[in-house]
Amino acid sequence: MHRIASAVRKARQRGHDAGMIPAEYALATVAGCGAVGILYEVVTSTPVKNAIGDVIAKAIHWIF
Repeated sequence: MHRIASAVRKARQRGHDAGMIPAEYALATVAGCGAVGILYEVVTSTPVKNAIGDVIAKAIHWIF
């Protein structure tokens, strides 16, 4: 682990990753938006809505 940290420090000191950060932010933003889009489609699908409704109904009947 110490060797990896040392190598990263040396690479940063030499400036090897100059310009990488904006590309990483862009990639993370696109990946995040894609993941949210897929999650939205899954959660708003009819089977998932029905399953969530069933769980809530069972919980309400169990409590009361």
